[in-house]
Amino acid sequence: AAAAAAREAGRGPPLSWEAISITRSGMQQEEVDGGGGRRTGPAPAKRTFESTRTSGPMPEPEPPQVRTMTFVCDLFSPHDCQVNLQMLSERCELSPPAGPGIVGLSFQHQTPTGPQVVKRGQVKDAKRHFAHQAQLRLTLPSSPNVSVKVFSTGRLQIAGCRDESSCMDAVRIVAQAFNQILALPGGAEVIRRQAKGDTPAPGGGGGSGPVDLGAIPRPQIVMINCSFDSGVCALGYSVDPHVLTEILSARRVSDPSVEDVSYTPDQRYTGVKIKYRPPLPDAGGGTQRVSEREVFIGIFPSGKAVITGAVTWEEVDQAYDFTRGVLCDNFERLRTPLPDAAAAPRKKGR
Repeated sequence: AAAAAAREAGRGPPLSWEAISITRSGMQQEEVDGGGGRRTGPAPAKRTFESTRTSGPMPEPEPPQVRTMTFVCDLFSPHDCQVNLQMLSERCELSPPAGPGIVGLSFQHQTPTGPQVVKRGQVKDAKRHFAHQAQLRLTLPSSPNVSVKVFSTGRLQIAGCRDESSCMDAVRIVAQAFNQILALPGGAEVIRRQAKGDTPAPGGGGGSGPVDLGAIPRPQIVMINCSFDSGVCALGYSVDPHVLTEILSARRVSDPSVEDVSYTPDQRYTGVKIKYRPPLPDAGGGTQRVSEREVFIGIFPSGKAVITGAVTWEEVDQAYDFTRGVLCDNFERLRTPLPDAAAAPRKKGR
């Protein structure tokens, strides 16, 4: 938050894509200066709200913890590409179950007798398979269960990583798998790249040259899922979901960021659900502009909250600050005493 404020005030450069990493115990940020050097700053201090009353201690929310991220990467960009997914599924070299590397895969293809599913290695049974994609399961030291969908166009969808560096490791492993197949007899047919614009296809007109591991396109974040503990339970209280719904519904009238609020415990979801639209920079005119994209926030009676659907770290911060503010500013109204046995110190984040 301090680094973001400094950037907004013009005291520092923006964070590059490679420079941001979220650790399991908190948030660590590295900034790249104009000369290419790195400045590593300490994890931001916990942001707490001081009570304006004298009725007792206030909760101290922990920083958001990244649970999973989803990326996409056009592996063969800037070329148009066609991937032979059947050859990939049949000839891809698998790593031992403990990894690291590709430990399992599945793919459905059409045969004269109907659809046939190829399954190899450590792979979960999927309820549905699609002919236009192969599902790879990777095990990495930092992320033991990474899912990579490989589409026939060469696009990768990576889920299960907790930071950008792990995603890049997964992409490199998949790229290396293609290169290993390309080196096999007849393996040149696994990918067919075509020139796009003024960019010639690798390997000559056939476009089947190996993937340059040093020039892999940058993956794009398409979803960040986080959670955090507000510290309410550690003080011996829970959050009253009915009062919370009333507070948020009233705020929705005046705050355009609050798109929708609902509480439906009968549908097996015990939290208060909020559709949040992050505010955009003020363009003048006195009207608050908000994003067209919605971020989902779930707040549970335990005081824990989840944030899903953000695509930038700024959106994560905005949703976190909003949720933290609602819980801490209205703590007197929201708190409900827990039984003595239920009050316990919070567990440390994984």
